[in-house]
Amino acid sequence: MSYNEYLEDGTIITHPNEYVLSKKEDYLALFEICRKKMKISLEGIGKVIGVNKTTVSKIFRGKLGLSADKLIKLLDFFDYELIASELIGGDDYAMSMTVQDYEKDLERWELQNEITEKYKEEEKK
Repeated sequence: MSYNEYLEDGTIITHPNEYVLSKKEDYLALFEICRKKMKISLEGIGKVIGVNKTTVSKIFRGKLGLSADKLIKLLDFFDYELIASELIGGDDYAMSMTVQDYEKDLERWELQNEITEKYKEEEKK
């Protein structure tokens, strides 16, 4: 899935070489595409991450998970890097936030919590 950013007016800014990999299926699909493009075997992938062919097969079929270090090794091998960001919305929607946007949201959440608490106290009276 391509990585998308949204302007305030809702316009989508697409970065074609950046991806949001929020589910195991997403990064496994990316790795399979990269593996086929590079024409590298499962055994070759195993050498990259330090496991045998059977284990790589289970990983690529989603039967076994990847540790963080193996995930990073594979990303690096395929010439990608890991960038962590907060996801907003549901499973099929993602947006990156700037630090300023995040701080504004925190302020809004805190204010909303204050208001909610105030109304709860008033209802008890």
